[in-house]
This record gives sequence, structure tokens and C-alpha cells, in this order.
Amino acid sequence: GQNLFASQCVLCHGPAGFGNGEMAFKLSKAPANLVKGPFIWSLPTADLELKVRRIVKFGIPGTDMPGHETLTDEQVTALAKFVLNLRS
Repeated sequence: GQNLFASQCVLCHGPAGFGNGEMAFKLSKAPANLVKGPFIWSLPTADLELKVRRIVKFGIPGTDMPGHETLTDEQVTALAKFVLNLRS
């Protein structure tokens, strides 16, 4: 997941996931702080990993968060787990 994060997420979310990547200031809404959250633009569910996997795979409509439909399910799961580990 770490390599995927570096290649797919760092530009917006920053290397540590604080939402302060190089592209963050160019977006209409600041990227989510993946360390502190919350993940507000997603369906409510008790399964946080499922929520993050859905965001990674499909993005968030109406925001600058793109979907990553070309990633395999295994890659999406690895990336979601890495993102959730940023919160520990």
C-alpha cells in the first residue's frame, strides 16, 4: 500500500497524509487529512476499511477526489489498509 500511496495519493494528501500535498492548494476543496479524518464524504458504515476502499476505488462524486477504477481489488485493499494505518 505504501508504494501505491506514493504514486497515487501523495500529490494531494501529502507524504504523511495530512492533506497538504503539492497539488492541495489547487483543488476546490482541501484534500482530506487522512491522519485525523473524518471521512465525511462517504456512506455511513461501521466498517471503516470498506468505506475507505469504496472511496479509493470510486472516488467522491462532486469533489476533486478521483476514483482509481484501474486498481485491482487487492491493490485497493492494500491502499485502504495503508491509509488506515496512518491514523494509528
